[in-house]
Amino acid sequence: MLRKQCNTETGDGLYKDIYEEGKCTYKGANPNNYIKFNNEIWRILSVEVDGRIKIIRNESIGNRAFDSENNNAWEESELKIYLNGKYFESIMTNQDKIESSTWSIGEIKENNNNLNEQISDENKIQSQNTSVGLITASEYIRANNDITNCGNMNLNNINRTICKEKIGFILLSLKKVIYGQYQIILMVVFLT
Repeated sequence: MLRKQCNTETGDGLYKDIYEEGKCTYKGANPNNYIKFNNEIWRILSVEVDGRIKIIRNESIGNRAFDSENNNAWEESELKIYLNGKYFESIMTNQDKIESSTWSIGEIKENNNNLNEQISDENKIQSQNTSVGLITASEYIRANNDITNCGNMNLNNINRTICKEKIGFILLSLKKVIYGQYQIILMVVFLT
């Protein structure tokens, strides 16, 4: 059903992804991609090549450290353990719709001028199968319909104020998370 709507060419809406054939990505500040999941408001981020729908929670789950030991590896992080343990267990409605999946956890290059290269770098390392993961930097950038000002890591970092106004959610840090508390925006994948 959603794939039929994957034809937006200007403004906010569901676009054919120019980086992955068969994928559709919602772009813009208000692309009308809201759904109710677990009695909360979530947003559809993308329709994946295999038909799965990737969603992102509309509100933060609060401030949490990625890892109190300053570990920067997702597989051993306290955040991964929390999201796939206590948080996952708190999902009371439609938990059975969540599909365990691998997540792209490859390197983020802060001044990268090539989004294809960024996507390739992120996809080089895949996580173990888990139910909940974090959005990648490239997914954040692809959700912005202003390619001229915000179409790669370098542009997004230079034009951060402009870019965050042209997307429906805010990613507080596109750099590797090493220290401190960050607002956590999370995603799950579930079957259509």
